Amino acid sequence: MPKINLVAIILLCTINFLKGQCVDDGDCPGLFCDLATLTCVECLVDSDCPLMAGFVGNCDQTIKVCDYVLPIELLEFQGKVKSDIIELNWTTATEINNAGFEIQKSIDGKNWTKQNFIDGKGTTALKQTYMYEDLYPSRGSNLYRLKQIDFDGIYTYSKIILFDYFKFSNSVQVFPNPTRGYINLHIDNPYSRKIKIKLSDSMGKQILENEITQNQLFWEHRIDLIKPGVYFISVKSGANYYVRRVVVL
Repeated sequence: MPKINLVAIILLCTINFLKGQCVDDGDCPGLFCDLATLTCVECLVDSDCPLMAGFVGNCDQTIKVCDYVLPIELLEFQGKVKSDIIELNWTTATEINNAGFEIQKSIDGKNWTKQNFIDGKGTTALKQTYMYEDLYPSRGSNLYRLKQIDFDGIYTYSKIILFDYFKFSNSVQVFPNPTRGYINLHIDNPYSRKIKIKLSDSMGKQILENEITQNQLFWEHRIDLIKPGVYFISVKSGANYYVRRVVVL
């Protein structure tokens, strides 16, 4: 049985270390030994790249260095008040390892509750669109954010968007309807906001336009409509939008 020359092995390892070469991971403190090139590298496979909060690590096989990317590229996150619900919409440009989105809601910006979870598309370079409807908005401030979660459990938060909600449809009264020549339009403005009012006929021709100033808590106006037909009254306040159909006999 041949004798093992420990002195020779130690000498070889020392020479390799001084040359910046390696024979195993022990020669590369905090790194890995690439046996194909006998050099110390940052990673050999993706699992060698430590997880960083909110980022996915991939080992670049060309230079054996970790690349870190966000699991999604979020193009937009927005929403609107539609009658008695709040609709949220968001779009991603790309997704990597994306399990999905947890929709979170708060009324004070401190305490958040899970509303729902929407599955992501995994990994894709195609633009994706998502939508969620809050059927039971809270009166007053409604804050929303997305918690994006990947398949490894790593997560990131989106920006926060805010909607002030009150049941707008209950604040707009149109009577009588149907009518024989006039209507009364009554609008409550409890938050003292600027409100825009438009009246159009069935062809979209605008007949009347008015505006409530921010210091008016309510507004009432009689509108004469002599010509029979169908008309539409639209009332807009911030993100709140309400349309009422009026029939003149």
